[in-house]
Amino acid sequence: MRKAVILVAVVMIAAGGWGLNRPIINREDLSLKAGPTGPGEKLSLVWVEAYVYPKVVKEERVVSLGVRTASGVDSVQASFDFGKDAVDLTSFNGMQWGGAYQIPEGVGPGLHVVRYAIAGHKGSIQRTVEFFLDEPVRLAGRDGMLFGEGVVDYQGWPLTVVSTCTALVDGTSCVLNAGEKVTGISKVPWYKVVFDNGEEGWIPASKVKEPLDEFFAQGFEAYGAGNYEQAVRYYKNTLTIDPDFAKAYFWLAKCYYRMGDFDASYRAVKEAMRLDERDIESKVFADTLAGEYYRIAHGRFRQRRYHEAVSAYQKVLELKPTSVPSWVEIGKSYAKLGFESEASEAWREALKFDPNNREIHALLKIKVRAVPEFAAAPKKKAITVAVPEPAQKLPAFVEDESLQITRAGKTRKGTRIEAALRSVMTLARSLGTPLVEKGWRAKKQGESYLVSYVCEQGQGAIEAFEWMVDIDTKRVTAHNDNARVLMNRW
Repeated sequence: MRKAVILVAVVMIAAGGWGLNRPIINREDLSLKAGPTGPGEKLSLVWVEAYVYPKVVKEERVVSLGVRTASGVDSVQASFDFGKDAVDLTSFNGMQWGGAYQIPEGVGPGLHVVRYAIAGHKGSIQRTVEFFLDEPVRLAGRDGMLFGEGVVDYQGWPLTVVSTCTALVDGTSCVLNAGEKVTGISKVPWYKVVFDNGEEGWIPASKVKEPLDEFFAQGFEAYGAGNYEQAVRYYKNTLTIDPDFAKAYFWLAKCYYRMGDFDASYRAVKEAMRLDERDIESKVFADTLAGEYYRIAHGRFRQRRYHEAVSAYQKVLELKPTSVPSWVEIGKSYAKLGFESEASEAWREALKFDPNNREIHALLKIKVRAVPEFAAAPKKKAITVAVPEPAQKLPAFVEDESLQITRAGKTRKGTRIEAALRSVMTLARSLGTPLVEKGWRAKKQGESYLVSYVCEQGQGAIEAFEWMVDIDTKRVTAHNDNARVLMNRW
């Protein structure tokens, strides 16, 4: 009887007789850019897909890279914003290219990009795909020691083959019989396995027995015994088998709370509530955790450490959006930091939950009799308090390139966009319009980048010229009326 160890792996495998390819991973976990090539590109492909998995990289710091094309290409290389070395992807047919990459230590958390250079005999094209490197999970009071370098410690869990099945090994097949043992580390529709002789293979997930319930029960038992670190291990194993197990996230959050790691508890309970919005236990626990963050935030506020206070208040409001004291004090923190508009917005949110609060009236400088009219005003967008998403801060070279493409773009009359903007600014000033130019900005929006030129005119009125930019095809299109007028008339 052969023993096999299942490795963490994300790949594209063949369906049926290994003839047609299909993805075996959840598309929601992919960062994907797909579509036909443009008219001006050097390669003409009916379809090209470039992806990174996962799109949010956790403690293991490993990404799977891939490109699929409708017709064969000669080579695919991947490069990253944080390094100069390129990674060569491999393919068995010239149309499906893949590889894996270990992100080096020292690369900071936040948004990063991989750029694929796809080469054929007529030329090459590029595709740029984003992914987000998450903060490592650290335990409080453990001298900075990382807890769990991955979802599990790669010791895995026991699986038993329940019926005779075929495994793929280096392009050939072998038979596994009922009762054979393998060790699981990650779950996809197929398990990738390594036998004790070093050969790799694939086993259908439906052909093995997974100890999901056993791990959950062991986690609950360890929690009851006060062994929270062991319970965390069991719950993480449970979530590796079933990433949508809301109750496992809930108990994982409670374990971290008991261990004093509030940030890890916050992330886990947020995921539990996302997976099951009606779960009362998660909401009650979120309220408890919000109380802990409020004590931290209020302490930072009293110490005049306003940046830290804002960060903690944001977590309170994400867990308990009705916390009026948090809305009031986060507004005061913003005001101390010089962010007056954000402060006012926070106080207006507080007023929605407590419309007769005199302190909020005073902060907003409104009369009490004006409250009913104010309360009936259209609802404004709340301050964003979620954990930062990958699109919030672009890597420097992506931001620079998107700005350069836009500034060098041409209007319909052939004028450079940057020169046309200068003409517009000069004309506005000549007409007596007070104008303060705020400059260029860029951010991620969908599969493209939103590039804006922002100016302030009159009594603080903000105007922007906005374009959508594809940095791979260098295509620039007007996104708002200001930009459309400029592109058509200058």
